[in-house]
Amino acid sequence: LAMVGQTIRERSVLMEGDVALVFGTAELRFAAPGKEEAVQNLRYTSTYVKRQGQWRMLALQMQQRAR
Repeated sequence: LAMVGQTIRERSVLMEGDVALVFGTAELRFAAPGKEEAVQNLRYTSTYVKRQGQWRMLALQMQQRAR
């Protein structure tokens, strides 16, 4: 399977100094040749840190979104 698309549905950002947490939901679409496209709805949390003036992702956690 290959990811063929992504739609961010919600996004919130919490910043404290040089650390930022991003929370949200996303719809990811996957496809394989000759097969129907698969869709996953996920909730995610990502952690960023600002180093030398640039934001860098440290961690990303995703889980299936409750329906």
